[in-house]
Amino acid sequence: MFNFIRKLDRFLVRIALGVMHPAAGPAAINVAGIRNILIIKLWGLGNLIVISPLLYKIKYKFPQARVIFLTFGINRGFFENHQAVDRVIYFEFTTNFIKIIRQVCALISELKQEKIDIVINFETFNNMSAIFTCLIKAPVRIGLHNQHERRFYTHAVDNNKSWHISKVFSDLLIPLEIKEPYQYTRFKGTRDDKTRAASALGAWHADPFIVMHPSTSMNFLGKRFSEKNFSALADLLIVKHGMKVILTGTRQDRQVVGHIIAGIPNKDKVLGLTGCLTLGELTELLKMSRLFISNDTGPVHLAASVGVNVAAIYGPTTPSRFGPLNHNSLVFYKGLPCGPCVGVDYLNKRCHNDFQCLDFSVSEIAMKISERFFDAK
Repeated sequence: MFNFIRKLDRFLVRIALGVMHPAAGPAAINVAGIRNILIIKLWGLGNLIVISPLLYKIKYKFPQARVIFLTFGINRGFFENHQAVDRVIYFEFTTNFIKIIRQVCALISELKQEKIDIVINFETFNNMSAIFTCLIKAPVRIGLHNQHERRFYTHAVDNNKSWHISKVFSDLLIPLEIKEPYQYTRFKGTRDDKTRAASALGAWHADPFIVMHPSTSMNFLGKRFSEKNFSALADLLIVKHGMKVILTGTRQDRQVVGHIIAGIPNKDKVLGLTGCLTLGELTELLKMSRLFISNDTGPVHLAASVGVNVAAIYGPTTPSRFGPLNHNSLVFYKGLPCGPCVGVDYLNKRCHNDFQCLDFSVSEIAMKISERFFDAK
């Protein structure tokens, strides 16, 4: 489905290039005259977490400006209390082309009336969002120097695939003369989030525990370590260290987590909280944990940002591009010649190697986790 959407995206951009003539050359940026800034990032909780500290830098540079963030509806709850964001606009993801067109037309009309001065597009492979920056008549349009979309920007910034995504995103602020080194925002929930997280733990609140997040976004399920391996890894850590294990995820992950719990012999040491936690509550839960174990997915950066020990399993994507930035992280990655294969030339490649990139020995992972985070304590 996602490859079809991306192929459609590439088809539409060719049509747009034939009928549209975006203004060429960098536009001058008058800091004092900037009133409305639009930020676009549709996909990925992890990307939103990485982008978050950059929003504070933008707000500091343009204190008089309203910062508007456009993202998918599945990301509700992330920016509502963000101090650098004045308004959040949600685009409801759908595969219904008619509904997409209606939403886009309504947004174009609405944002034209807002008179956007600067738009920064953080999308890494999405031509339509680049076209959108022109359609809303923003005089300053900043985005990545990708194959087609660069032609829709006044300021196209290098998207070097060997750089970590935090550097790529940070460089999008260079046209605004914002060049400070990147650093995570330290997220925290509210007092109520902390209370509800403790309540969800119940009698486990005082016990040491590990959090496992076995899911990924629906964008590419091939990034997931197998359910069987997560079960075996959880049980090894329970037996070796007496740790309890909490499994997290969204409502859509309940079946996956149910299968994982079913495969763990020591079920009395396991608690499933899929679909039970808000982002703030998950943040507070992570802060109480001893370790967070996950595939390459958004909560890896959330855990890293609050200083939790992180063990992350990477297969089709590279940790050099998307890995956690905290010093107390342990990354498992084979670096096979066939990878990376997610988002390459705008598409997710079909795996012809039976996902050997995720064929890790569970006992080896458990041993390295033990050596790094528990045995030396």
